[in-house]
Amino acid sequence: FINLLAGSINSQRILINIHTVWYTVFIVFGIASSIWAYNFEAALEPIQKMVQILAITFCLQVYVKNERDFERLLDLLVLTGVIMSSYILIETPFSQWSAGFLGSVTGYNTNSVGIFLSMVVIISAYKGLVLNKKRYLILTAAFMFMVIMTSSRKSLFISILGLISLVVLNTQKKHYILHVVLIFGLAGLLMFSIFNVPYLYNTVGFRLASMAKFFTEDTTADNSLALRTYFINIGSKFYLEHPIIGIGLNNFASYLRQYRSVTFYAHNNYIELASGLGTIGLLIYYWFYLYLFVKLLKQLLRGEKTALLFFSFVCLVIVFDYSMVTYYSSMIQTLIVISYIAVCINDAKYKKRIKEDII
Repeated sequence: FINLLAGSINSQRILINIHTVWYTVFIVFGIASSIWAYNFEAALEPIQKMVQILAITFCLQVYVKNERDFERLLDLLVLTGVIMSSYILIETPFSQWSAGFLGSVTGYNTNSVGIFLSMVVIISAYKGLVLNKKRYLILTAAFMFMVIMTSSRKSLFISILGLISLVVLNTQKKHYILHVVLIFGLAGLLMFSIFNVPYLYNTVGFRLASMAKFFTEDTTADNSLALRTYFINIGSKFYLEHPIIGIGLNNFASYLRQYRSVTFYAHNNYIELASGLGTIGLLIYYWFYLYLFVKLLKQLLRGEKTALLFFSFVCLVIVFDYSMVTYYSSMIQTLIVISYIAVCINDAKYKKRIKEDII
């Protein structure tokens, strides 16, 4: 913010970028939805947090001016992971480390803790595998241990798929085939250990087993997945009833009371936005994801190293939005803005190289 003030005083202008315009328009549409919302108060409930996210993400873009600032920002995220993990382990009795759902001492949902830890798993792996800073691989292993202890299935899958994508997409790596075989071997060994080592099975293995049973044998084997399936079905019904502008931001839970005596959000970003803001809201929100996907894919094909990391991140968010609500998640929105910053830095470098080649 200090940088912002200093820059505006010197240049007499403040640069508003695509990301800021995107999230601002989304917030404005969310506020406007309170006019036709089923529950007026519910529509305005997430707005304060979204405005906070807008301010923080804007200031992050002001802070990062070059590659050095960008790498410092990634290191700060990893450091945050170290501090949070240390706090969790210190505050949780050792006897409860393997009891599952590690991280509740933070006051946050353990899924949220796990999602952030999965982010720093991938960032530290990027530092170690792509930038060849081998000491970060120790942190990668430590963060992966923490992810498993949170019992979060999403976080485990995000971590594993993120690590695999980093290796598979890094086609210029020396001994590429060996690294691909190795990462798939390690992923297989980890899954085998989760199912066969009692310490690991008691944390997340039993949840993976119930998930497998849910999809193959018994749809009552996993209550969490059964509820999520119900939310998808009923949310699709809400969307078909109000396909253009929806029933109002954050109104899924309120509208659900007509059908069940429970209050739950959709646990699915697509369904939450489709039911709440309709087709218009979906387009306003997800066009920016498509923009990042296309830009990062082009940069990946150009050989930009940071594109390896953030193309993986954007793809993972797009996939796992099917099982979590992220439009007001400070962690996911921080990840999205950092991905945008990476795009801007890579484009600036590319334009500079083209200009130097012409000269």
